[in-house]
Amino acid sequence: MSLNEILAVPLSVQQLFEQATQRWKLQMEQRMGGLQAKADYLWKEHPGYAEQLVDQANDTLNGRLVLSGTMKKRFFVGNPPLWHENPVGDPQYEAELNRKYHWKHLIYGYSLTGKSVFLDKILQEWQDWVEQCPREEILLEDCSRLYERYDGVGPWSVLNCGIRMFEVYPLCLHALLDADSLSPQFVAMLYHSAYEQGQFLSSVSPLLWPSGDHNHLLMEMLGLLTLCTLFPELKDAEAWKELACLQLERCAEKQITEDGGHIEGCPGYHNGSMHWFSLAYKTSQEAGRPLSSSYEQQILQALDYSIHSSRPTGTNVPWGDSDAVPSPVRAAVFGYAAFGHTDLLHRLRRFMNQQEISEASLPYLWQIRGLETLFSSLKEMQATDQGDLPLMNWQRELSQVMMRSNWSREGLSLFFACRTPVQNGHAHIDPGGFDFTAYGKPLIVDPGRYCYREGEDRRKFKSAAWHNTLTINHQEPFEYVSNWEFTPQKPGRVTWVWQEATFLAAEALHANYEPVIHKRLLILMEGRFVIVLDELNHIEPDSSVQMYYHLNAQQTYWDAFRRCAITLDEGTAVHIYPSQGLQASFLSGQISDVIDKLRPSTRVKLESDRVDGKGTCRYGTLIVPLRAGEQPPQVSWVTLGAGQMGDEVVFYVGEELYLFRWNKEGLKRV
Repeated sequence: MSLNEILAVPLSVQQLFEQATQRWKLQMEQRMGGLQAKADYLWKEHPGYAEQLVDQANDTLNGRLVLSGTMKKRFFVGNPPLWHENPVGDPQYEAELNRKYHWKHLIYGYSLTGKSVFLDKILQEWQDWVEQCPREEILLEDCSRLYERYDGVGPWSVLNCGIRMFEVYPLCLHALLDADSLSPQFVAMLYHSAYEQGQFLSSVSPLLWPSGDHNHLLMEMLGLLTLCTLFPELKDAEAWKELACLQLERCAEKQITEDGGHIEGCPGYHNGSMHWFSLAYKTSQEAGRPLSSSYEQQILQALDYSIHSSRPTGTNVPWGDSDAVPSPVRAAVFGYAAFGHTDLLHRLRRFMNQQEISEASLPYLWQIRGLETLFSSLKEMQATDQGDLPLMNWQRELSQVMMRSNWSREGLSLFFACRTPVQNGHAHIDPGGFDFTAYGKPLIVDPGRYCYREGEDRRKFKSAAWHNTLTINHQEPFEYVSNWEFTPQKPGRVTWVWQEATFLAAEALHANYEPVIHKRLLILMEGRFVIVLDELNHIEPDSSVQMYYHLNAQQTYWDAFRRCAITLDEGTAVHIYPSQGLQASFLSGQISDVIDKLRPSTRVKLESDRVDGKGTCRYGTLIVPLRAGEQPPQVSWVTLGAGQMGDEVVFYVGEELYLFRWNKEGLKRV
């Protein structure tokens, strides 16, 4: 197609060049601020980080990138990149390459050094990508094959198309205005390419995600909306803009639950979604088609989930396909950029100091205007009193409960969930699992996601035996089939929560071992320790039961006198006291705080080899965190039996007696 066939109003190549570059200059200054000012800030305040960015840019210049599957090492991807090849066998390798994240590294290199060679490299690769990756005809007749065709990992994956449009292209256009070799012909090529991508996003994405409940649709429509602001001269830009805004409103409606959590139930993806929803709101205002006030209120409410799902260390709980990173900061800075909302930043100051928040925000410095000023104000920003936030948050639709003893970094914090059937393949096999942090250290943890590569690593990190949950006869509650698929699941949910003067508690049950019903109760007691009670009903005689606890520790010990498993690593320790009849053993484990990176850990398996013939069995585990040098208590389990008034749980911690009555009317300390 000729240029004027894709434009709303006929323009010569030179006219389009002048109009587009003048607008981009104004747009990008208003959206991001000056790149040179950001570079100057980094050299002054974070010189080590600036040097790392320059080194990374030089490697990128030579075709050496870190991508999924390269195991955090520089890997030669071709110069120019081989856009269609995947030499490491990780599907995310090809996806990340075609999202062109590495072009941002070149922008950083240019801004920090002033060397135009970095801009020339982008121009060369952009031209090469357009030539080497032509879009094929869009085939929509057979909807059953849409996912197979267009939700892959290559150059024309619809997700990759959306991501590069909002995540990479605006920054590139901002910097390329300085390039002497930016020509009218190159800009015309960009418009042709953008038109093809606009056709692709607008026609394919809504058909791929008809229910609207997936983060992919959010990113794809954000990409389409961004395209319309960057290339408004395109003849279909107004129609695409309206489509994108309607779909984004729908994404908020379908993906943000009534209690404020993202529908997929993964804190990492929730915080990513807060980035994308917030950026969409800001972009819609720039486009002259602002999203609704109800959309705004939904996102502002959802920012509360970001703090509730944070460990007291400032990282999010790595539930499902999440990493244990400070992604709440990501949600906070984009919430600030879109809405001027600083509440989440104030709340994070309870967990993180000014330097920690600033360093976690640095990757977003280039995309947000005025973030340098915000960093400076963090020095004066005080941690707000969390009196407006409850100590317990129950996400009913997500079937998650977050509870903590207080809102300090030293507090005890539990994340507890039981949701089956799962929402999608980002979930793990962990009904009734939890994550526990105390005194500034994650102690009993979700291991993270590690990778998206099909194989044993993916299966292992999704398995029940690597989470803090229970199995029967060494069988998973439901089976891992492939990277994004499980066998069918039975119902599982959080059923009750209690908030009393001396304890917080939550109960969950699931039927994935049908006819066995597994009921689990977690009690956060007096801000001192955690009680885990497991009840199995309708269990067959001679069954075996296993309870797994994934410890953030390498050095462990079984104290036969106290009957407890102990961690011996430096700093805060945890002691695990099982009830009578459970035998303990230690298993090797691994934790992945970030994708493609592992560190060793230890798992505790508590096992009952044989269930008696009564059809119901009960187990208890007391979890006591101890600061360095603190003496452990003596714990004695008395009973976990059924009394006249319901299940009675009796144990001693030191000389203090604890008696709970747990029945259909609730939970009560007697």
